[in-house]
Amino acid sequence: MILTIDTTALDADNSESYAAWRGDNVEVQLDGKPLKDCLYCNVDKGVAICVKRDLSGHVIIVGGDIAHEMRVGEVTVEHIKRGNNLHRPGKE
Repeated sequence: MILTIDTTALDADNSESYAAWRGDNVEVQLDGKPLKDCLYCNVDKGVAICVKRDLSGHVIIVGGDIAHEMRVGEVTVEHIKRGNNLHRPGKE
């Protein structure tokens, strides 16, 4: 079974959220551990949506589409500057 998640409900208030499709450039952590391939997160609600991978680290494809997973916990973000020299703010 494949579920479709409408992030409109997650963004219905003024909570802090970031999304790849909006061009947000952040590094996301869940419970203090970096999340790879995170496409959406809501800091206040503690929700992150990421590309799903198998135990070998390969992207899972279902019916020709990339599978995603919703993760919950303490979500934190660090903004990443864009440009020729990508780096984390305050770590020059």
